[in-house]
Amino acid sequence: MAAHPDGVGALFDDEGPLAGALGGRWERRLPQEWMARQVARTLETGAVALIEAGTGTGKSLAYLLPLASRLLEEGPEARAVVATYTIHLQEQLTVRDLPVVQRALGRPLTSAVAKGWGNYLCRLRLERVRQGQASWLEALEVETPSTDVVDRLARWADATDDGSLSTAPAGVGGDVWSLVAAHPDRCSRRRCPFYETCFYFAARQRMLQAQLIVANHHLLLSDLVVRREAGGADAAVLPPFRYLVVDEAHHLDDVATGHLGLELRRSALLGRLQRVARGRSGRALSQAATAALEDVRLVLDGLGRAALVAPVDGRGLESGVARTVRLRPGESSRWVPASALDAATDSLEHLASTAQRLAETLEVEEAGEGVSPADDRVVELRALARWAQQTAEALRQWTEAQDDDAVYWLEAGPSSELTLRAAPLDVGPVLAGELLGQVRAAVLTSATLACDGRMDAVRRRWGLGDRPTPGDFSVGERGESPAPESELLVEQEEDGVWRVVVGDAGAPSVVRDDGRVLECVIPSPFDFRRQALLAVPVDMPDVDASPYAEHLARLVADVARRLGGRTFCLFTSYRALAETRARLASCLEPYGIGLLCQGDMPRTALLDTFREAEGAGWVLLGTDSFWEGVDVPGAALSCVVMARLPFPIPDHPVALARAERLRRLGLHPFREDALPRAVVKFRQGFGRLVRSQQDRGAVVVADRRLLTRPYRASFLGALPRCQLLVAPAERIVREVGAWVAMPPR
Repeated sequence: MAAHPDGVGALFDDEGPLAGALGGRWERRLPQEWMARQVARTLETGAVALIEAGTGTGKSLAYLLPLASRLLEEGPEARAVVATYTIHLQEQLTVRDLPVVQRALGRPLTSAVAKGWGNYLCRLRLERVRQGQASWLEALEVETPSTDVVDRLARWADATDDGSLSTAPAGVGGDVWSLVAAHPDRCSRRRCPFYETCFYFAARQRMLQAQLIVANHHLLLSDLVVRREAGGADAAVLPPFRYLVVDEAHHLDDVATGHLGLELRRSALLGRLQRVARGRSGRALSQAATAALEDVRLVLDGLGRAALVAPVDGRGLESGVARTVRLRPGESSRWVPASALDAATDSLEHLASTAQRLAETLEVEEAGEGVSPADDRVVELRALARWAQQTAEALRQWTEAQDDDAVYWLEAGPSSELTLRAAPLDVGPVLAGELLGQVRAAVLTSATLACDGRMDAVRRRWGLGDRPTPGDFSVGERGESPAPESELLVEQEEDGVWRVVVGDAGAPSVVRDDGRVLECVIPSPFDFRRQALLAVPVDMPDVDASPYAEHLARLVADVARRLGGRTFCLFTSYRALAETRARLASCLEPYGIGLLCQGDMPRTALLDTFREAEGAGWVLLGTDSFWEGVDVPGAALSCVVMARLPFPIPDHPVALARAERLRRLGLHPFREDALPRAVVKFRQGFGRLVRSQQDRGAVVVADRRLLTRPYRASFLGALPRCQLLVAPAERIVREVGAWVAMPPR
């Protein structure tokens, strides 16, 4: 059977089911087959597998085929969740990969896509908007939709099968959708008159009947949080599932940190209180909301002023980036009086009790007029009561800052925005115990998980204990364990140019298994020695030196002119991006090369513009989100420039608190946390270049630390084997142009 490790290989034979399902697109990839065997083995033994599989492996089919086979073998009661980080991969799985799996296995597998409440139209809220009653409790801050827009929504609601935002008619913006979207706090469930035709609950019913559910990391962690708070599965976001696959898993602990933390945003908090104060719900509630609004604003304004003068642990204020200030136990009373904090929490609790009392009054006194617990007013009042009580508790928790296992800080934006945040320092026990420990088997996979050939860092962050030592064995042709180069060995030419082949991530696949957690590192099938050139300008100033920005702009401009555009430049901050943009515009315009910059338009639109022109005439500047999840195959993208090595911001409150915790545990913060995170992101940036067997291009790293610092071996050893060129910038520009122009061998 294909569900078992010994049988899964037959799926990938040249004349096998997958080849038949893909037809002319079939291309046998041994790493894909190796990964599928490990997935099948994990599902069979009930282990947790950490699988790194390089670009081009075909990870999605490598885990979907054995997973689907096992679900079909176990029957309709078996269910699995596949969670991705990006919408792009979620759509790829549902639109492209699952149909291939169905054809290859020759048996129907029920599947569904999981989306959050806000993705679905609420028929009741749409009806209220049509009646001019969009909200009884809160005054609207957006314009009432035009009759034409509402009528188009109504016609679409009668014709659509899924009622989700992705298929909504054109012209329905975010403001309009916010008035008609489903929301758990505004839903009366089975008591709603539209329950039988509700889009959200129809989608949930499809999930309950599906064996394979495609979700995203945020929904997966939302499900975990709801189960923790509700104490059971009744209120869960996802139905119970037996198997779990997390793709793009290097994001998992960061997403968990966000969901298990705390966030109070000034604009959202004051905005809702203001809407309730101006609503039509009656004098008592309006007065309670007004009092809470004044008391909470007093506290937040005081915190905002204090943030501007407090000693700063985090970043200074820059365009688009918040100034971060860490809060320690007992410090909040120095920023705002304790009496003001008490007044704010007390007034929020009074608002909660007032709303709850009004809901009970409506249920009892007006029952004779047909009012029931399903009445809109009752549902909204109970939701407001829960929100006000939870907000009071969160504000009190933040100001006390008593949890030693969490970090508390505030972010003061360049405008008047202020956000109070808290985050757990270690989400590992929750992930291991309440997520991975609740399924029969789990597979966590990504193109980048290891550092120095090991997964110690992610094991620790995911609560999976120390690295296993017994049971190392190869699943490829050779058995040696991958290890990074200990030194940078170079061949020096007469003109001072260094050339060498570096990188060891292309070493044979190695599995380490302790019977509980399986680690597997599988190389990319691409020939990076032929396809990729890594270049480091030896004459670049230090990244923190004042001349650096000017030299970087000149380097990017020279490369772009040589290639006619077709260049990405990746930054680690918006400020550096803005500085480079200001210098580049005048350098490129005379050559007909334009700039596409993150923030100018939506990310998808930027990439579509770049692809449609095949990159010619464009240079794209991006920060954090452009280091990964960007797929531009072919000649459209010929060069990636990394402005600097992507280390986490060392003085951000979360990074500082994590470092303090690791020191208390006797661990080295840089080696155990900052370096592995930087190496993973560096590898993600490198991975933007080669996306197919035919791609050819260069990665230019404008940061000499890649050559001079002791940690260079961790970065260079983490790359697939490729050619490294170390030379002056002028020589590198010529070599990059020649390399890109050279026909593949």
